[in-house]
Amino acid sequence: MKTRLAAELGNDAALEVYREVAEIAFGSAAGAVADRVVVACAPDLALDELREWAELSAGAALHCEPQGSGDLGERLTRAIDDGFRHGASAVIVIGTDCPALTSAMLNNAFAELHHADVVIGPAHDGGYYLIGVRAPHAELFDGIPWSTPDVFAMTIEAAQRGALRVRLLPPLADIDTAADWRAWRGATGP
Repeated sequence: MKTRLAAELGNDAALEVYREVAEIAFGSAAGAVADRVVVACAPDLALDELREWAELSAGAALHCEPQGSGDLGERLTRAIDDGFRHGASAVIVIGTDCPALTSAMLNNAFAELHHADVVIGPAHDGGYYLIGVRAPHAELFDGIPWSTPDVFAMTIEAAQRGALRVRLLPPLADIDTAADWRAWRGATGP
């Protein structure tokens, strides 16, 4: 669950916001052209409950796995490595907190990977809502100060140090605070 959102709205309301935004993400992921969509759930969520929830939201296109331990960089590295280990030719990782991300945008991200080593969807808060690669690049996630406004910039620097070709998607807002949620709801209606 989003801790800043919970601090502002309370746990129950934050959980409802998280569920709504995650269901949008599940639907977008399931509607993309990917052969296999894996949802990596946070370790503190019940895996069976999330599997049932994901299938209700988006059908059998989604497969849920636990994220495992470690910081976000370690979990991203592991998820990407697992994707390639299962035969993927490209892996895209998205967060569940960006309801503006659509299936068409995910398909565009896969298309961009035909021309780049890395595709990144920057978030307005300095992070990113999507990162995709054509091969594992653990160096993209080393030494990143997660949950800070420097995440995107430092990831770009890491890609440049590795001489990786990067394509950027349009910046989008993610939902981290009650103000973010109100702005999203105001833009999309009740």
